[in-house]
Amino acid sequence: MNLHKWFVEWKSGVQANPPSFDNSLGGLQPAVRDLLIQTLSEKIHKLVFIVEREQGKEKEKPDRQKRSAPSNEGIIAALHSGYQGPGAVREGGPRHDNDFEDIYDIRIAPTHEELMSRIPPYLPANFFGAPHPAPMESMQRLLDIQFRLLREELTYVVVWTLLVSR
Repeated sequence: MNLHKWFVEWKSGVQANPPSFDNSLGGLQPAVRDLLIQTLSEKIHKLVFIVEREQGKEKEKPDRQKRSAPSNEGIIAALHSGYQGPGAVREGGPRHDNDFEDIYDIRIAPTHEELMSRIPPYLPANFFGAPHPAPMESMQRLLDIQFRLLREELTYVVVWTLLVSR
């Protein structure tokens, strides 16, 4: 905000006749000087807008904290109650020959047994607090979730495309 105040003072001093102080713009033609000042003024106004916007956010923070965020406790509880992990973590054992706890053991291309399995695949929920065999805030968990969801989506698209093309 001080930058804006200083710029306004500088601008009025540069445009005064005679100028209030020595500056490098004194040797420029008035049209060139005015264009330069206008360009600087636009950039300063953008900065002022950003500062005011961010200050407004800071003032709104206490109000945001008063509003309670929606709770996912019910969804998380339901996910925990029906949780059946991947591979050997599952109570009934692996779903098929390509169902493993560690994603590094999973083949990218689905196997015949995997495609024919009537048991739904293990697809982890992608939000905080959902059950998962990896530690809560680990990179392993993030990679596992992203890999399994992407692989499932790609497998679905490939199978659907094969069925439609027949």
